[in-house]
Amino acid sequence: MPRRGLRTCATRTRPGSARPTRSRRWAWTRPRSPRSRRRTVRQRRRRRRPGRVLAGPAAAGGAVPALPGVAAGAGRRAQRRGGHPLRVPARDHRALRPAARRARTSPYVLLLAAYLVLLSRRAGRSRVVLGTTTLGRESPLSRQLVGQFTNNVYLPVDVAPDAPMSAVVGAAHASLAGAVAHATAYHRLARAVRPGFAAIRPWPDNHLFDAWFQSAASASPVLHCPDLRVEPVDITARAAPGTPPPVVAADVPPECLPVWVKRGSPIVVVDDDRAGGVVIRNRGVFGDDLVRGLIDDYVAVVSALVTDPGTTPERVRLPDGACFLDHAIG
Repeated sequence: MPRRGLRTCATRTRPGSARPTRSRRWAWTRPRSPRSRRRTVRQRRRRRRPGRVLAGPAAAGGAVPALPGVAAGAGRRAQRRGGHPLRVPARDHRALRPAARRARTSPYVLLLAAYLVLLSRRAGRSRVVLGTTTLGRESPLSRQLVGQFTNNVYLPVDVAPDAPMSAVVGAAHASLAGAVAHATAYHRLARAVRPGFAAIRPWPDNHLFDAWFQSAASASPVLHCPDLRVEPVDITARAAPGTPPPVVAADVPPECLPVWVKRGSPIVVVDDDRAGGVVIRNRGVFGDDLVRGLIDDYVAVVSALVTDPGTTPERVRLPDGACFLDHAIG
């Protein structure tokens, strides 16, 4: 015999009072069928979907898809295509924000500091330069415009193996604040690092950092533009007839090989809710096993940092110890 559930509730009026009061009344309810439960799930999902953008008079021909990059939500997920998903355990994610408050910084800086510790441990170097990016919308006018205003910044941080990891967090915070305050055009920075930059271009910014770490864009509110029409445009790159085959490692001059390999080295992009992210890399150079090892080690460092920031980098146990970071830093 199927199990039945109990449902309560009714409202009654107390004698001598016009004010209604709650009273418990029990009633038998029939169990819901699997089809009914699935229908409820589908309805809830529809209600949680962000609203469509536009659909004004010009779009009367049918539904128009939302603009990419404007979906609302508590935590937009980083792009998973071509990458390996990264998840922070729920317990560590709950401890992340309180740990950041105690350190007088943001959860993003804590995750960034954990990656610095991991890179230092795997490469055996105390000084690590991490590349990241800002939204670049410091002025009120830039916040009203559509476009990309990001500024790449580069954060040199010294990671002492016998100092507490909280010191790495403080150094990462100071380095990021200084870099953002002094952000400048790439050609100026490149010329300062390499005076002959203009003569030897292209000179990629891979020379300016050891590894890359950034955040996914924050979730944006839904745009309501009744007179706007959006039509998808296919911009997929297609090779023209006679185009030479893609470059492989054997075609790269030896002096350029380190930079060429580094262009495909792992890039970490964390979600804006800091509950995970994605690791993007060149699959032809860095295999899945190596990336899984990197993620396991990184999650271990994050866990140690949020639970015991007084511990030192050399005492953190790395479950895998992926060796490919020597390619990313070197």
